[in-house]
Amino acid sequence: MVISFFILTIANSAYPQNDSSFENIFNAVIAKKSLNLNPSATEKFKLPLFDSYELRTETDDFDFENQEYLLRINPVTPKIKKAIKGLYNHYSANQSNLETKYLQDQLEDLYDNLYRLYRIDNTLIFINQYETILSDKEKILVKKIEYGDADFDNYLNTVSDLNDLKLERFESLKMREELTAIYDIEENINWISIISIDEILINLDEVVVLNSQYEFDFEKEGIEKEIALENQESNQLIDFGQIRYQGPHSDLLEERIQIGVGLQLNTSSSRKLKIQKLKMEIDELEWENRLEKIEAEQNTKLLKDKIRNQILYYKEFESIKSQEIDKAQEVLNLIIKREDVDPLKLIKLEESKLLINKKLKSLQEDILKNYIDYLKASGKMFQSYDVNKLVSN
Repeated sequence: MVISFFILTIANSAYPQNDSSFENIFNAVIAKKSLNLNPSATEKFKLPLFDSYELRTETDDFDFENQEYLLRINPVTPKIKKAIKGLYNHYSANQSNLETKYLQDQLEDLYDNLYRLYRIDNTLIFINQYETILSDKEKILVKKIEYGDADFDNYLNTVSDLNDLKLERFESLKMREELTAIYDIEENINWISIISIDEILINLDEVVVLNSQYEFDFEKEGIEKEIALENQESNQLIDFGQIRYQGPHSDLLEERIQIGVGLQLNTSSSRKLKIQKLKMEIDELEWENRLEKIEAEQNTKLLKDKIRNQILYYKEFESIKSQEIDKAQEVLNLIIKREDVDPLKLIKLEESKLLINKKLKSLQEDILKNYIDYLKASGKMFQSYDVNKLVSN
């Protein structure tokens, strides 16, 4: 079909092989997007041998020779120490979560900006091709005007369209400069390996992975470790140990040293309330996580259906417009056989081909944009974040 050959010709001329491929640019950008957080930079956490020390002294009527001393120690059991260290290690692990969040934000921006660059480059290609056609049309109209055989309004409209293209090129180039400056892209981008709509259709599935799942898992694990610590503290039988010393006495039989132990029973209402509150927080987190996943699944399904419908429309549009161009070419060939054809008719046919191709490109871009939104909604964008999901297999 004429239109298929025309699109293929444009594609091959648009993306020269010596330019940098967009997947190489993607890889180069990703390589720079790392925080390289070093967990060892945090001070090493050491637990004391005892939870607290308390030293008291008192005297009676300032009789310092009979001074009384009390040393009280609150112990920490090995299980409590283990629970505390587990909670500390959990807090320390938040550094990797910060890097994950940072990378996800950067990845979303990268996909969006690559898409914008793709659209701008397609626009610049169209402008160059349309400008060539309109320039030829302008020359023909000028010749016709010289012979009194042309519509002056048609000439003015053509000149106006050419000027509009120049303004559109200026605006597109400025936007491109802004985007390429973000990622230090100096060379042209070769988009020939970008994913096709048929591959997009194959990649659509029902699997949804929440990109915020790591946040949920982290918060839940933290609360569980807090509960474990509260339980270990509740189960601690010895509350404190103490030694009391009373100063020297004249009576050697009088007691001078006393040793005591304080026991505790797990009857603290406030601690039980705190544990229940923490368990309720886990229930709330799980409920929010389920709702978020349901919403993500719904959004993913809507995007999938939308993409499928867009692809069906694209293929129908391509088929109908291809037939339209083929018939127009057949009629034009008949005219050429019978008489000298008006060059404006040839220009008109080429203009129609180009505008149809522009519409097809626009439909492809819309499908690609929704596919990027699908990758976000389904969480696939963040699985193996260093793998470019827009590259053709």
